[in-house]
Order: sequence, then C-alpha cells, then structure tokens
Amino acid sequence: MRRSTLEMAVALAVVLCVIFGAKIVMGSVSGASSPFTVVESQSMQHDSGRSDIGTIDTGDMVLVRSLDKHGKIITYVEGSQTGYSRFGEYGDVIIYERGGGQNPVIHRAILWLEYNNNELKTWNAPSLANWEYKSQWYCPSGSDYGHLSGTLTLYNIGEFDKKVSVNLSQIQPNSGYLTMGDSRDNTNFDQTMGIINSPINDGLIKSVAWKEIPWLGAVKLIMKDNTVALNACAPNSVPNLIFAIASFVISLILVSFLMDAIYIQIVKDRIRKDPF
Repeated sequence: MRRSTLEMAVALAVVLCVIFGAKIVMGSVSGASSPFTVVESQSMQHDSGRSDIGTIDTGDMVLVRSLDKHGKIITYVEGSQTGYSRFGEYGDVIIYERGGGQNPVIHRAILWLEYNNNELKTWNAPSLANWEYKSQWYCPSGSDYGHLSGTLTLYNIGEFDKKVSVNLSQIQPNSGYLTMGDSRDNTNFDQTMGIINSPINDGLIKSVAWKEIPWLGAVKLIMKDNTVALNACAPNSVPNLIFAIASFVISLILVSFLMDAIYIQIVKDRIRKDPF
C-alpha cells in the first residue's frame, strides 16, 4: 500500500473515531434524546441584519441538555435579580413541545407562574417579590404577587425594553413558565399570540439550550432545501459558515503538510545517521 493511501486511510479512521466518540460523549453529557437542535426562525435573533456569536440566530446549531442534566430553570425575572444570563439575555432558554405535530419552540423562560387552584382562580408569581410594583410589573388585583388575577403586565423586558401582558383568565389553569422570543418583533408572550395557550410545565419541556454553534445549522437547512428558514437567516450567516468550513479545511491541509515535512525530516535524519 502506498504511503499516501495509508495516510488517507489513517486520517479517515481518526476522523470517524473522533465523530463517533464525540457523539457518545455529547449524548452522555447532554442527556437529551437528540443533543442538537437547529434554529429555523428569527424569533430569538437580536439583530435581524446580522448573526452574532453569543446569541441564538436563525441557522445556528444549539447543543441542548435534558432537564435532569441542567437542573433548575432560571427565568428572566430571576436572572435579572442575580445576574444569571444565557445567550445574550437574563434567564434560561428552553425547547418545549406544543403538540399537534408542530415543531418544538426554542424561547426564553420569562416568569414562573403557580396556579393557586382556589375559588378565586388566582395565580402566584413568587419571583416578583423583589420587583417593584407599578414600575416593573402591574396587575389590577394589586401588589400581592401571591394572588394575581386579571391582566399581568411586565415592563422593560429584554434588550428592547418590551412591555408584555397576559390575561391570566384566558390561559389554561396549570403552573408553568411564561415564555417569549428575544427578537424585537416578539412583543408578546407565547401564551397570548397563539403559539400555545398554557404556561410551560416540566412535562412540555424537551430540553434546555446549553451551547451555541454559530451558523452550522445552515448546513441542515441547505440539505433539506428549507428556503423559508434560509431566507430568514441573517445576511452574514451563510458567508460566515463558508468561511468557517474553508478555514477548517485549510487547517487540515496545513497540518497534513506539516506532518509530511516532519516525516521527511525524520527519514533524512535516519539516512544521515545510517546511510546503509
């Protein structure tokens, strides 16, 4: 077998071992049935004209973790009090199922609501205890965050200082998270804009966003010919992906040249020491 053929075979075997090993490790660390998800909409994108590292944009691939592996979900309201942030904003980003064969949704958990299940059908939002009534939130039932009814409004949410409201009498009476996308155009909770009619409980949560791999998900969108999602990508997403892939390939070529140079030098040294 020629040396070049042997090198190619060894390189291919190494790549396959790395991929297989990475899949095993990722599956173990993630704990989710599928450790990756591809973002197909602009609902989390902070800048529709540009894809940035550190935020979740259309065409990104996101590594996820199961709820058991991740632990307690921190909401936007809680994160604003402790400084905990993920993907450019306070709180965790969750992936939840909405049933009916529809695609899962990847949005930020904003507020945890507990349904009191009493005669008055009120709600409890314990994390509002340290938020100022009327300046940061408002409810016509008063400042008692343990017995909320009517329309609950939160002020100055996120990078774009959104004002968001939910009529608590019009959502399903079960405890869970109010959720919302980060983008400028997402000015309502998912629970008020027809995405889902109930707070997101643990049973609906598929996984929690963990790490972002920028632009790589565009490969899947291209392979699936998902033109709608591709058109939603920021203008710099695909060029950045091409540049990243080209840089990776060039790096492999340079490493190959370096290994060849080292091999040739070793052979020359041996010949010099023992010409026969």
